[in-house]
Amino acid sequence: MSYQDFKTFKCVQGEGLLTVTFDNPPVNIQDHVMLHDLDRLAGVLEGDRSVKCVVFDSAHPEIWVAHYDIVALKDMSTKAKPRESIEPSFLQSVCERMSNVPQATIAKIEGFARGGGHEFALACDMRFAARGKAKFMQMEVAMGILPCGGGASRMARQVGLGKALEIILGAQDFDADEAERL
Repeated sequence: MSYQDFKTFKCVQGEGLLTVTFDNPPVNIQDHVMLHDLDRLAGVLEGDRSVKCVVFDSAHPEIWVAHYDIVALKDMSTKAKPRESIEPSFLQSVCERMSNVPQATIAKIEGFARGGGHEFALACDMRFAARGKAKFMQMEVAMGILPCGGGASRMARQVGLGKALEIILGAQDFDADEAERL
């Protein structure tokens, strides 16, 4: 299996382990290119039984994955739609696909994971956050939009509805110690 030619991260394969290092300068923005890379990675992982575990880390010392590309948000529709006509966003589809790969997925977070970056971390099987370095946030409500990567439902399942609403509606940073208490 080939884990080469990704534009927004680098892969290093060891015995049973694949390390995926996000490297999308300047700040690891989660853009369409990164989502296409992650979607393609999921496709490769779905057919590779030699990899047992995937660890996602970052080449940027202060940012794991920043957030979804704010410039791309301007293309979103502003018209209300009936619930039954809504299709999942590409971010949501990629997070869902990655959450279903046959390997264990681990987010090794040593910097900011905000918005879409936080939602991708929630799609991983496990998250390990460095004390004093990792910060999480769902800032979409402060921008006048809702989280669209499936993170709201994942968060509610992991921490309970009340705490998930507090995190989403509060749009405040929380650190590794707070995340562990959740």
